[in-house]
Amino acid sequence: MLTGRFGSKLQKVGTRMTGDVNFQRWNASGTEQVIMLHGFTGSECSFESVIPYLSSEIEVIAPLLPGHGKKPMLLEDLSMESQIEWLREFITQNHLEDAALLGYSMGGRLAIGYAMTYPVKQLILVSASPGIQSLDERKMRAEADRKLAESIRENGIEEFVSYWEQIPLFATQQSLPDDVKRRVRKERLQHQPLPLSQSLEQFSTGKMPSYWERLGTYSGPVTLIVGEQDTKFVGIGEAMHKLLKHSERVVVPNAGHAIQVENPRIFATIIEDVLLRRN
Repeated sequence: MLTGRFGSKLQKVGTRMTGDVNFQRWNASGTEQVIMLHGFTGSECSFESVIPYLSSEIEVIAPLLPGHGKKPMLLEDLSMESQIEWLREFITQNHLEDAALLGYSMGGRLAIGYAMTYPVKQLILVSASPGIQSLDERKMRAEADRKLAESIRENGIEEFVSYWEQIPLFATQQSLPDDVKRRVRKERLQHQPLPLSQSLEQFSTGKMPSYWERLGTYSGPVTLIVGEQDTKFVGIGEAMHKLLKHSERVVVPNAGHAIQVENPRIFATIIEDVLLRRN
């Protein structure tokens, strides 16, 4: 069973292996709840900079996703299906069935998979993709992620992070204050090479199902948030918005992929607007 307010134990259930499930909880007396899922190389603390700007009426629960952290939670596999069931157990054991679900980037992919499998009160997707439609492109992405995962195992986490923070997806973060960049780098460096590489390889966008074909049948409310300068995900968000029955799309000016890092104040305002003023 899962126990503990700020950390929890996951006992073996089905194919799962015993391990720690760490999570952060803020504003425990809030009337609205939201589960926030971090991105690749993130952690349960990824949304901490948002909290000072967020209404105390909103309780935030942020779990550390499998394969991440100093002492990562390990599953027998890190596939989409396995992580959906892991998240389901986390939600049910902590009585979070009525919480909104927010996912950023990799966490957004997990949030989409979960929402396609289990009921979600409100889905909030930040710089997220429902997968790759083309089988050939999916194979190419899976192979690219496999090679990158292999380089993590061979060269270690520090060399990988130095590469990762320079990719075009995070170009807008180069102009962030030095203390913010140091905090983000420190968070990325805390991970263990083997579990992180397994997350990259097994939870690759190239290996997950494509949910594009199912977006049109999804009837729950969805908020799509993208940064104006993140052109790839602006396009993905627009395409998703056209397919979803009940969705809204928010484009944040002067922001890239990681909006919660680049402009936590605006990020908090959007979340408040979705969870408080519209309920």
